[in-house]
Amino acid sequence: MTVTPGAWKEVEQFVQDCFAKFGSMNKNNYEVALFHLLLRNGFDTCSDFELSLKLQIPESKVKRLRYEESLVYPRGGTDANLYYQEQLAILLLSRKYRMHNDRIQFAIADKHFRLYISDALMRDGRFADTSFNTNIVVISVADLLYLLEKANIKSAETMKAIRKSIEDGNKEEEKTVAGALQDLTDEMLREMLRKVVSDKMIDKLEGFAKLLKEKIEKRKTNKQKKL
Repeated sequence: MTVTPGAWKEVEQFVQDCFAKFGSMNKNNYEVALFHLLLRNGFDTCSDFELSLKLQIPESKVKRLRYEESLVYPRGGTDANLYYQEQLAILLLSRKYRMHNDRIQFAIADKHFRLYISDALMRDGRFADTSFNTNIVVISVADLLYLLEKANIKSAETMKAIRKSIEDGNKEEEKTVAGALQDLTDEMLREMLRKVVSDKMIDKLEGFAKLLKEKIEKRKTNKQKKL
């Protein structure tokens, strides 16, 4: 990532804070403050893996810095719960989740966000499952609707859109792994062919393959009829 000199946000505030606490801040405090500065200047869109490569530190340290930074510099100011309630609504409206039976799966890198969901559910004897992967949160649709009710979303239109998003996601049939791999293989073959033959030739080959497949299916059908 290229950053124009002098274009960084909050640099002066960062320097003032460091000088004001000079002598009382340890190495970790400085790292957290600097990490916050990086997130405020475009690095917030980077994944943990990308940040670990850019900063040349283990991914586990990036996760720790993210969590400590969110504690020292809370999202949404003094009302962090409101911020995460809004983030939950945004996440649902974006359809960035998977449905499986009566379960819904989210990929949430923000540890504080995951803890907010877990805490909100546990207050009423409910729970979220993160046993498969710490960044993947799995909860039931019933618990999700409970969270939305607790969030007290005032806009009826927003709630309607969220409920419709969940219903639509539940109706969608998940593609089998075999089917997904077949699609991927077909696309890879097309890309390889494009490097050695023209698009026109690829169209002809695909047409021939389709015709051949139809003839094979027809022959199978005729054999079954004879039996």
